[in-house]
This record gives sequence, structure tokens and C-alpha cells, in this order.
Amino acid sequence: MHDPRAIDPTERVLRRHAATYFALLGASGAWLPCLALFLTHQGWTPGAIGLVFTAMAVVRLFAGPTWAMVADGARPGHRLFSGLLLVAAVASLLMRAASPLVAVTALLVMAALRAPASVLLDADIVRTLEAGGRPPARYGRLRLWGSLGYLLVGSAAAWGVERWPDVVPVTTATLLVAAALLHQGGSAAKAPAARPGRALLAVARDPVLSLLGVGAILHGASLNAWDAWFPTLLVARGWGAGWQGVALTVAIGCEVAVFANAPRLLRRAEPIPWLVIAGAVGAVRLAVTGWADSLAVVLAVQALHGVALGAWWTALVEATRRRAPDAVRASAQALLVSAAYGVGPALGGLSATALGRHAMPGVFLVAALFALAGAAVTAVAGTRVPAVGEARPAGS
Repeated sequence: MHDPRAIDPTERVLRRHAATYFALLGASGAWLPCLALFLTHQGWTPGAIGLVFTAMAVVRLFAGPTWAMVADGARPGHRLFSGLLLVAAVASLLMRAASPLVAVTALLVMAALRAPASVLLDADIVRTLEAGGRPPARYGRLRLWGSLGYLLVGSAAAWGVERWPDVVPVTTATLLVAAALLHQGGSAAKAPAARPGRALLAVARDPVLSLLGVGAILHGASLNAWDAWFPTLLVARGWGAGWQGVALTVAIGCEVAVFANAPRLLRRAEPIPWLVIAGAVGAVRLAVTGWADSLAVVLAVQALHGVALGAWWTALVEATRRRAPDAVRASAQALLVSAAYGVGPALGGLSATALGRHAMPGVFLVAALFALAGAAVTAVAGTRVPAVGEARPAGS
């Protein structure tokens, strides 16, 4: 006899994915925005931090597609995801090492293993939704749990980093272990077989995805400014890194609202218009962050993050889902995300290094230009086809 209180197997898996996302992006909240401050406490100069950020971005560029090609040919829910995160947890603790060589190696290992985990989880969620007959647009309502984790942990880490710098590696390691353990439940979906290298050809040959890749690079460079340097900007202006918690509450609160309404957004417009809007809105936000000398204004403008990240990420995942062939969907998505969080932050890191002592607030003004350029390239992609995937390209 059916128990009405029983949870549907697909829903059980989706809830586990949501909890995994909470822990995974909670780890990012402890690590990403506070890493520059942690390294400053370790004695690193802004130039050295910019260079290592660039190196980490290059590593992510290659790591994301590599692991995603493995995921395309393996059963989702396999131990790869958990194994990556457990090794990354160990690496995060080694960031505390007194030896610069050990610390840099640990950071590069973190870049190689932590970032691709989001791509693997995204692909797993989309497959689970489709296998269970759920609308793919529901993805945003699962992803918002990651935003909540980022908000809560990031706020706490920003408040504590100046009092106890080791809060960054310790909290990161703890939450990565939690995410690894949560994900061991597996998935209700079955992955299609894939051939390595097909994703690159699929993206390169597609008139939309290829331009979206360029736009993603530029938008990623703009996002890097806030992700990596905002607490440093607060300290440079004498406001204190603790205000990062307020900024995160404003920014991630709006981001959560956008993710929660993702299905409605995608009914109102195709993904490409949302990508263009996100770039333009992001440019305004970054320019004001860089120029304004009022803390209240800087904190208020972070509300635009909801569109700059939330709408952009939702639209990018949906565009890839519609356009990429099933057999290489995780790999194609990884190429676009790695373009954003690999090449993009590399550009952001190099700009910070080039600006030197003018990095604050110059890096935010340069990032605004990156965001505008990304919106322009994405708009060109929108002229290639009237809709970004009513049907997949022929031969997919």
C-alpha cells in the first residue's frame, strides 16, 4: 500500500543535490572572497596574489572540461565527485603552510579539483530532472541552496578572517568534506556515453555556443573582481572586511530571489537576452562599486548581483542544455563555465597585477568594461538565431 508520506525517489535525490550545493558553495563562500585577505595576512603582496590568481584560473580552464569529459562517460553519482572534494579539502589546509612552494601548490590543486565539482553537480542535477520528468527550469530553485550556503558561510568568514585568518582554510576543508559525504547517495539519472573531444567541436561549430564562450570569458573576468577583491576594497577604504557580510546579504539575497524565479524568467524571455541584460547590469554595479566613496551606496548597489550572476548563470545553463548534444552536455557546459571561471579570472588577475598599487579600485573599473564587452559579444550571438534552441542543431 502506497504511503502518501513517502518521498518520491527523484525528489529524494534532488534534495540531496540541494544539500550538496549548500555545502559546496558554502565552502566557496569561505574561500573565494576571503582568499586575498588570508594571503595578505600570510605576507603576500597584491602583485603576488594577482599572479597566483591568474595561475589558478589557467588550471581551472583545463581542469573543468577534463573532469566533465570523464563525467559524460561515467554514471552520475560516481565517486569521482566525492574524491575530488576530499583531496581538495586536504589541499585547502595546506594553504596555511609557511613554505610558499607548498602554499602555491595547494592553491593550484584546489583550483584543479574544487571548481570542476560545480560543473559535475550541475550536469547531474539537469540529468536527474530530465530522467524524473521534472522541468529543467527547476534547476534554479535547487541552485539557490548553494547561494544560501555562500551567503551564510561567506558572511561569517568575512567577519572572522581579520580576527582568525585560519577560518578560511579550516571552514573550506570542513564543508568540502561535508559536500563529498552528502553526494555519496548517487543519482536517479543515467549518463549517455561520450567521446572525448566531441564537446570542443560541438561548441566550436555551433554559431551560438562559440560566441557564448567568448562572452562567458569576459563576464567571468568581471565577476572575478567582486569574488576575489571586494573584501580587500573594503579594507583599503578603511571600512573593514566585516561589511562583506552585509554586502553578501544584499547580493546573495537578490541572487536567491532570481534563482527561485528562474522558470518564470525563462518563460518571459529566451536565455540570450538575459545574458545580455546580466552583462549590462553587472557593468553598472562594478562601476559604481569602484567609483562610489559612500559605503551605503556601495552596499546598496550589490543588489544588482542577483541579475549579474543569478540570471546569467541560469541562462547559461539553459542555453547549453538546449544547444549541446546530449552525449557531451556536461563537457560543453564545462567548457563555457571554464571559459568564464578559467580565462575570465586570468584576465582579472592580470589586470590586478598590471594596476599594481592602483588595483583598488582600478580592478573594479576594468571589470565593468569586461562586463560591457561580454554583453556586446553575447548580443551578437543573439543575431545568429532567432531563439537559442527551440531545437538542437542538426546532427546532434
